[in-house]
Amino acid sequence: MKLWTADPLEAAARLYLEVGFPCTERNSVRQWGHRPDELRYDLELR
Repeated sequence: MKLWTADPLEAAARLYLEVGFPCTERNSVRQWGHRPDELRYDLELR
């Protein structure tokens, strides 16, 4: 399962980490004049 969020959304990132999703990718993007990092969290489901 893959989840995405942006780096200013700390509550979402904290929640993903708390339930076991490690951050597997970080990409810097330009969006609406800002440059947030997109973060991806992956967890293999069994």
